[in-house]
Amino acid sequence: MFKNVMNRAKRFAPAVIGSSAFVVGSAAKVALCEGVADTAVTGAFTGMGDNIVATMGSVAPYAIGVMACILGFKYGKKIFKVIANG
Repeated sequence: MFKNVMNRAKRFAPAVIGSSAFVVGSAAKVALCEGVADTAVTGAFTGMGDNIVATMGSVAPYAIGVMACILGFKYGKKIFKVIANG
């Protein structure tokens, strides 16, 4: 019984840790939000976010194409092995 509980705990540990980190991070954000944000800082982060979105928009089509090729070869190889083995 104890082994079963420990095995389940090990299997779900990443999800529990991730959820805990999310909750703690959310609580910290609410606790630290006091005063008025500096406009220079918010402007810099907004500009950075816009640059990231623009970069992802220009790179994403190529990344999706490369990923499709890699997955095509991977699954094509598996299908070929199944067909070749009869």
